[in-house]
Amino acid sequence: MDWNELVLEFMLPAIGSIATVFAAGTAIWGIRAWRREYLGKRRIDLSEEILALIYEARDVLEAVRSPLSRKGEGSTRQENPDETPKEKEMLDQAYVQIERCNTRQDLFAQLRSLRYRFMAQHGREAGNLFEELNAIRRELSRPINKLHLRIGALRRKKDTINNDAFDKELDKIWQEEWQTIYGYEGDNSDGEDPLLKRVDAIVKQFEEICRKTIN
Repeated sequence: MDWNELVLEFMLPAIGSIATVFAAGTAIWGIRAWRREYLGKRRIDLSEEILALIYEARDVLEAVRSPLSRKGEGSTRQENPDETPKEKEMLDQAYVQIERCNTRQDLFAQLRSLRYRFMAQHGREAGNLFEELNAIRRELSRPINKLHLRIGALRRKKDTINNDAFDKELDKIWQEEWQTIYGYEGDNSDGEDPLLKRVDAIVKQFEEICRKTIN
């Protein structure tokens, strides 16, 4: 066996081993690159989905807060059998906001379902934004409940006052509580709904978080 044959005999197995190691390394690198790309895409998809839903929720809440209502809105409210037609009209109109929210429960349920995935990517504090949005939704019912209580208290005095005085007091209650229901109470000189201002602040925070991932 000459020198060249001897070299080949020893080199060929080594070359084969190197090729095997190189192929394995290339495969591992490819898998890791694919994994990074896949996880990155999932993060982007989630951020885009959350942001789109948040924009939609903001538009829904703006429509909910509109003082304009269509005929028949608020009619799903459960009535008190002792209500007068005037009381019913007021309470139905006040209930419109809750009714509008109820028709889009699917949207807010979808947001809640994504909350924990969002927290897994961006931390526990990011989940607080969802809670703040839900807190605003819950607040919609507070002035309406107050209106119910005030009308109920007036109704208990109905036997002690005449109908004209009752209707006059009812109108006064409605004028006072209507401003609270639609965000016109207190110093609101800029004409902007304070509740929607809070919603806009939440939307801005979602934008800051999501766009870091999307971009």
